Amino acid sequence: MNGSYWKYPEGPLGGSERVLKGLKYPASTSSADGAQQPDARQVEQTSSAQHHEQQSTPGHDVFSTGRGDHAVVQVSWNDAQQYCAWRGARLPTEAEWEFAASGNSYVANDNKENMANKDGNAMGGSVVEPSMFPWGEKLYPNKTHRANIFQGTFPTINTAKDGFEFISPVDAFPPQNAYGLHNMIGNVWEWVSDWHTTQHVVSDVPLKNPTGPTSGTDKVKKGGSFLCHKSYCFRYRTAARFPSTADSGTYNIGFRCAKDIPAVDSFSEEL
Repeated sequence: MNGSYWKYPEGPLGGSERVLKGLKYPASTSSADGAQQPDARQVEQTSSAQHHEQQSTPGHDVFSTGRGDHAVVQVSWNDAQQYCAWRGARLPTEAEWEFAASGNSYVANDNKENMANKDGNAMGGSVVEPSMFPWGEKLYPNKTHRANIFQGTFPTINTAKDGFEFISPVDAFPPQNAYGLHNMIGNVWEWVSDWHTTQHVVSDVPLKNPTGPTSGTDKVKKGGSFLCHKSYCFRYRTAARFPSTADSGTYNIGFRCAKDIPAVDSFSEEL
């Protein structure tokens, strides 16, 4: 986990400053000639087993093997939440996570080519939304890789053109947005605090830092992972989300912590 700060005077958190630390499985499919194709669960299990056998089995020290700069994985939402509390922090809300991931990169929703800021100042439209990716609208700006995702033919051939077949170091790629945050999308999924729902409350008043429902069966994870491919799991996007049970821990789920920074009291100087 790596730490990065971001600050925003008029964001959904009301001008506070925060600090962040830091599969879905289809059924087996058959080809046209009837040959059985491996499904994502089989590929994920095989890849993880091979990688764990080489580097991550009990008795292996992640620091002695040079992986102290890798994301923490195989951790459930329950454990992630407890760790954050131990650090005097917490998991970010989904709204906080998305705001951080956006990096203040917004586009007018009626003209994706025209950039806009969070105050709605944009040529071509006054209603804005976060860019598809933390850095903008193109996955490979200037033909460069900005995140660790699955390249090739999913799920059978991973060409690893981004340089990594499995998890990458947290600083393997440059910061993904103007806030200086790494790996907001790709590499490993990240738990957030919210319960998952698709029935969001509709309000005439813009909500500030909504926290989702008070209960549920699944928690939300964000950002996608090195196993995500557009043909199957196009969730390495700022707005994308996916549910998982709070006791799930897999090789491609991690987390980062958020912490409230006490606001500085304003004062006036007598003249």
